[in-house]
Amino acid sequence: MTRSLTLLIFPFALFACGEKDEHDHDSDHDEETGEVEADADSDADADSDTDADSDTDADSDADPVVTTVSVDASSREAWVYWDLELGAAVTADEAWDLSFQRSTVKVNGGVSGAGGVEVAVLPGQYAAFETTTTAPAEGYVTDADENADGAVEYALGAWYSYDSTTHTLSPADMLYVVRSTDGAHYRLRFLSYYDDAGAAGVISVELGPVAAP
Repeated sequence: MTRSLTLLIFPFALFACGEKDEHDHDSDHDEETGEVEADADSDADADSDTDADSDTDADSDADPVVTTVSVDASSREAWVYWDLELGAAVTADEAWDLSFQRSTVKVNGGVSGAGGVEVAVLPGQYAAFETTTTAPAEGYVTDADENADGAVEYALGAWYSYDSTTHTLSPADMLYVVRSTDGAHYRLRFLSYYDDAGAAGVISVELGPVAAP
């Protein structure tokens, strides 16, 4: 599976070749110093190429790709299904991981689906998104109806805070690690519930792969 949710990424979930400098050389050289100058130019080229390759390799070994995804979940009837591996919307008949409708986000697990998706909920760790590179070994939950009353306790249900004065939603201080339908792990945090024009129901998330515990 992979990732664009305006795509989050996500979305993440997305990935450099060193360029060799070309130098023009004058055709006229001093007979006494021409060979020395050629050697110097050759050494400079070698150093330049070595440094460029080294920098490129360092960049390519950086943290796993992080994707910002945007999902239009503004409909009050339709659900938008998302595949974390593909980084794209899919249908309900495909191997989806998350599904969005307005402020509600469900996972393909528990009472919401048969995909086995689980979530590690990490309160107070929103700012730790950048440094979280390994999934927790335990503490995973999924969507459940614990009281059997038809009211689902969504694993991602606490992603937002509601301001009763302005009637607006903003991301809560929560970081999530999602174990997807194929067993891969993704760090995820919500960025916004509104698009650039202020329209509600357009959820943006930041996500990226993390190593298994």
